[in-house]
Amino acid sequence: MSRSGARDYGFKLVFEYLFSQDFVIEDELEEESLEAEEKDYALSILNFLKENFNEVENKLSSFLRKPLTVKDIYTLDHAILLTSIIQIDYLKEEKGLVINEAVRLAKKYSTDKSPSFINGILSSIYNK
Repeated sequence: MSRSGARDYGFKLVFEYLFSQDFVIEDELEEESLEAEEKDYALSILNFLKENFNEVENKLSSFLRKPLTVKDIYTLDHAILLTSIIQIDYLKEEKGLVINEAVRLAKKYSTDKSPSFINGILSSIYNK
């Protein structure tokens, strides 16, 4: 698996966390063929979210146009956006790369409208 694959798996962990904060991470990681560095990267995304959920959620919320709220966002898109914010702001990944990866994830896992929605939100956050 590559860094792209580690990002993909980090997104999947965030998605799982949004549904149930009680899921067993070790069970999830055993099912994937991750190298230690990739596993650490995916876990760093999840662990940061767990420790700073409100902060990351508030940042996302502040860039949504009213009346849209975080609760209105499709859960897959929500997970992609949270993962991207963490990668850019806290893991100091390159903005353009992360946004491109987020759009790729949306094309792969979400709805037809999701790639442009995610690109628009992330561009509004990071192109100020």
